[in-house]
Amino acid sequence: MPIMDLELSETLRMLRMRKGLTLRDMEAISGVDHATISRMENGKGEISFQKLQRLAKALGVTIGALCGEMPL
Repeated sequence: MPIMDLELSETLRMLRMRKGLTLRDMEAISGVDHATISRMENGKGEISFQKLQRLAKALGVTIGALCGEMPL
């Protein structure tokens, strides 16, 4: 199984926790399964552009910011 970009994993977890959201909260908001989000936060698995888009929207940031390409 491929390893995700560590910066993306850490940023995803940091933003979720900063907003006080659980994995299940993120699932409800984004439509991405909580187990998938957990794998992403742990740097495991792959992420589709569509899921990345949904997570960024749920967290109120751009995809570029989520990927570390732009300031938060």
